[in-house]
Amino acid sequence: MTTQSDSMYNKASLFLLFSLFVGTSAFAQSQKLDIKKLTYQGLKYQSSQKQIEKTLGEAFRVYVPEEECGVLANKNPEAQISTLDYGFISFTGNEKTKFMLSELNFLLNPKAVVVYENSPISNQTNKQELIDLFGLDPEVVKEKGLFFWLENKDAYVFQFEDEKLARISYWSPC
Repeated sequence: MTTQSDSMYNKASLFLLFSLFVGTSAFAQSQKLDIKKLTYQGLKYQSSQKQIEKTLGEAFRVYVPEEECGVLANKNPEAQISTLDYGFISFTGNEKTKFMLSELNFLLNPKAVVVYENSPISNQTNKQELIDLFGLDPEVVKEKGLFFWLENKDAYVFQFEDEKLARISYWSPC
């Protein structure tokens, strides 16, 4: 049996979720990151398997990801999605759509550096430097990470630990 206080709690919870969604949407629109300008050792954020292997060698592990939705989900059996895992960095996709950077973990490889428009980004990069680089409003930057929305509802997340960049990863809302 639902009480009046339960009903008010449920309405408040729904309002809070809606507010977070609207706030996140407004935040997303203020982003200036052009993910196509992000590179790792000359590899674009989306590259062919041949380009990746030419640059990084053979992957340590190749597997089928378990994404339920988003651009990295296995929806078409004729164009199987797979992940090329190099330990600290991974690319997910297939030859038809190319492989996109799905994660770069700076904690596992402190020497890793990505480049955005001639600006290096590493595990020494702090949140303020990324705010300046991407032209973000500091008032809307979340404490533990920055979300950069792609054309669909997926995003790249820049996560921090001890005020330094720890990882860049693909994120899907499902």
